[in-house]
Amino acid sequence: MAALRFDESNAPKYLAIAHALASAIERGELAPGDRLPPQRRVAEALGVDLTTVTRAYAQARLMGVLDGEVGRGTFVRGAPTAAGPLIDLSMNLPPSPPGENWRDLIGRGLLSTLRDNDAATLMTYRSGLGARRDKLAAAAWLSPLLGSVDEARIFLAPGAQGAISALLPMLAHAGDCILVEPFTYAGFLAVARMHGIKLAALHCDAEGPAIRALEAQIKALQPKALYLNPTLQNPTARTISAARRDAIAAVARKHDLLILEDDPYGLLVSLQTPLVARAPDHTLYIGTLSKAIIPGLRTAFVVAPPKQTARVAEALRAGYQMPSPLLSDLAIRWIESGTAKRLLKGVIAESAVRMKIARAILPRAEGGPLGFHLWMRLPTHWTPDAYSTAARKQGVVTVASAEFAIEAQREAYVRISLGAPPDRDSLARGLRALAALETDA
Repeated sequence: MAALRFDESNAPKYLAIAHALASAIERGELAPGDRLPPQRRVAEALGVDLTTVTRAYAQARLMGVLDGEVGRGTFVRGAPTAAGPLIDLSMNLPPSPPGENWRDLIGRGLLSTLRDNDAATLMTYRSGLGARRDKLAAAAWLSPLLGSVDEARIFLAPGAQGAISALLPMLAHAGDCILVEPFTYAGFLAVARMHGIKLAALHCDAEGPAIRALEAQIKALQPKALYLNPTLQNPTARTISAARRDAIAAVARKHDLLILEDDPYGLLVSLQTPLVARAPDHTLYIGTLSKAIIPGLRTAFVVAPPKQTARVAEALRAGYQMPSPLLSDLAIRWIESGTAKRLLKGVIAESAVRMKIARAILPRAEGGPLGFHLWMRLPTHWTPDAYSTAARKQGVVTVASAEFAIEAQREAYVRISLGAPPDRDSLARGLRALAALETDA
């Protein structure tokens, strides 16, 4: 903070300091999440009185670049825009349930973890990919979707992305083919491309992958696996119908084709039986707490086909050795205590409210009424880059369809995520800014 540059010729000084903070954030000298020093130390470093710094911090909060809480400190929130604080509609994370105090919740959970464990064991290597207690809790968490699952088939992972990164090299090598939906989770695309795996776009209709086309692609391309995100698909928000799931499972059995089922949103909706319950011998299933509760837990669960548990365990150990004992213990405690279930209900309820707001402001968008993201075709007068630039000028960030596309697309879309804005009013402002772009050329 001693290096903070502000123009002392401008009056009043508190405004100059506030704008200097905003400039430092824009230049990247201060990053979102950085904790600022106490105000008294800043005042001493800048050679001004404490009241000036207090007013500067307050002004910076009004500008939307800082955030703070009594007893917690002041933190960088993000860079300002001409329209005010930046509203993030790009990050697909669950909305925080109203009334939850995360600081208190995490603090109490970690205190329990430290009370019931030897601290040294939480900071060293652990053999295996989840103790029996972990696997039983995971089985209970997944049971509304999967029913009863043998604990021997369940493994812990440091998030769904960690599981995908570890499992994909087991399924295919450079030059091999995997079938995927035309727009697919960007994290999966990144891993596949890093390993030189070829991706072929499935032919899909309103119910999901078209079965005749799927069979033809299997015969022509000899794929090593089929990757699907069947419920509230990221990014299109579509859900594969029950009948189509049955047909896909039958095709997998017929052609001895392995399915990698990525199911981050399954528990957010009226329960739709996953593919792993329809074709357990041919499906590798990934369920994560990141989209059901909060991403920072970095805890996911892998369910392996009964005859491939040893092979899957080997791939997971090679990929990440083990999940973090500290975080996974916290996650398991929340499942056992019922906290995770309560948080899930809160996420579902808040998502429903936010989705209702979004559908009212952007009725043309696809998706809803469940989940927390929408998929919208851009008006023909907008290119993706121009739309993104225009949205950002209005203080809104979204993600264009090119980030998810397997091949070049004639039509451009945008994914609109509803969970990141800190409150419903911020969300509504961002959505109204996008609605205004519908008619702007």
